[in-house]
Amino acid sequence: MSETPPPSLDKKEVNWLSRILKLVFILLAFFLVGITVLFNMGGNSDSLKSSVQNFTSELFHGRPTEVDKLVYMSFFPRLGFDAEGIKVLSSIDEGYNIVEIGKIQVFMGFWDVAFRNPRVKQFYIGEFKAIKGAVGAKEFYIEKIFIDHDVENNAARLSGNGEIGDNPWAFNIDIEVSGSKGEYKYILKNIADFTFNVADISTKGTFIAHEDGYFKFENFEIISEDIEFNGDLTLSALGKKMLKLKGAITSKGSDNPLSPDLIFNYTKSPVKIDGVISSNSSKQDIADAKNILLILEKLRDIVGYEAAKKDEDSYDWAALFDFSAVKITNTQEQE
Repeated sequence: MSETPPPSLDKKEVNWLSRILKLVFILLAFFLVGITVLFNMGGNSDSLKSSVQNFTSELFHGRPTEVDKLVYMSFFPRLGFDAEGIKVLSSIDEGYNIVEIGKIQVFMGFWDVAFRNPRVKQFYIGEFKAIKGAVGAKEFYIEKIFIDHDVENNAARLSGNGEIGDNPWAFNIDIEVSGSKGEYKYILKNIADFTFNVADISTKGTFIAHEDGYFKFENFEIISEDIEFNGDLTLSALGKKMLKLKGAITSKGSDNPLSPDLIFNYTKSPVKIDGVISSNSSKQDIADAKNILLILEKLRDIVGYEAAKKDEDSYDWAALFDFSAVKITNTQEQE
């Protein structure tokens, strides 16, 4: 009994299969060539140095920029650069330095960038100096911002310190670690503990980047001399250049929280703030509200905007914030 021969492929099917294989081969060839080109594009040539200068210039609104040394720039398998002696000038002709950066090092994985997965492999900024008016009303200095990785405990945080004028500042915030030795990657956590200290004001708490698009500062503490507050604050966007701040703030030794419900309008200059700070009926609440303003006044003075106290119950915030529309209400009297 003879066997039935297997069905033969139709010529059209053969042609389509051949075309698909050719297309796959061509795409693979282009891919390999592209990767090879990217791998060999790195270095520290003058053209690559110019690209770092142009990138920095764009960050500072097109001001002329100089780079003393490009240590290295790469495109694959890491994307980023390592540069030293970056200067941002006031003008092209006989300009003076308004910003100086001793060293900056930023690298991300090529595939992380390609697939929009913003994980950093290396990050460091050192000896950043800005004159008055360049990034604020006072001189601003960064000694260093870096990734502090405790390999033994597999924990990392982004840390930094420096000065605003004569006032020291420092911060830490937890970051997520992935990868293994030599290939560690870092990204800010959605829920991260943080500390921030400036002059005699210290702050700590938990920062939450919620999936619904708002930010929350949970269980935070603010301490300045004998003033101490804790609570929760939520920050959300109402639209372009408008933010809403809600939450509850309680002073040490008090059971009655202050409840801010404020809108920051950044389309105005100074920033216009509208809303209500509500509280239960007590003299302590009024004193707490004044203490909050005292801390804000300190912060305002630290960053270089002089706050003039006009009378016992009001402050001149015109240089930085306009609090004229903010009211302190008594929830018990409204009942």
